[in-house]
Amino acid sequence: MNNLELKTIGVQEMDMNEMVQVDGGIIPVLALGFAAGTFSLALGYYAGKALYYATH
Repeated sequence: MNNLELKTIGVQEMDMNEMVQVDGGIIPVLALGFAAGTFSLALGYYAGKALYYATH
């Protein structure tokens, strides 16, 4: 992981904590975070594959 990715994760965690405090419901926030995380992983995986095939 590079510094930019670490900073992005830190920002996401801060946003989630704020959402929990405002909303008072932690389950929707966890579900949202899980969905966003899964989407990011899938996106990164397919982008990486596309880049690999484009350059090899």
